[in-house]
Amino acid sequence: MNDKPPSSSPESKPTELVVSAERHRFMCEIIDYVRMIHHHIDPDMYDIDAKRLEHFAWCFEGDIVDPSGFIMTVTYEGLFDLQIIVDAAYTYSNRKSAGSRPESLTNVGFEALVTWLSQSQRTLFFSDLKR
Repeated sequence: MNDKPPSSSPESKPTELVVSAERHRFMCEIIDYVRMIHHHIDPDMYDIDAKRLEHFAWCFEGDIVDPSGFIMTVTYEGLFDLQIIVDAAYTYSNRKSAGSRPESLTNVGFEALVTWLSQSQRTLFFSDLKR
């Protein structure tokens, strides 16, 4: 059985995701946090491909954050991968064995990112579908 959507489905077409400067900073910190501890804490709990994680680290590189944000090309699968990374960071950050999370990563910040990614998925890939 093929788990990938057919090429004509909305999920298979890349689209543009607008990332604000604030979300850029949060995503950069989250990705760095997961990169730092994922292989130590529980790599089997979340199926995070190391190459995808490096790709997102490159996309969200935080050396220079444009105050107006940026636009990145994403697929449905890419947004899903970002949600998994955010979820992993939240889970890891609540484990005592993971040490303390970066101070800027708050529960409210995690919730806001999950909401944004979920809404973006619906808006970018399913807004044209008839209900």
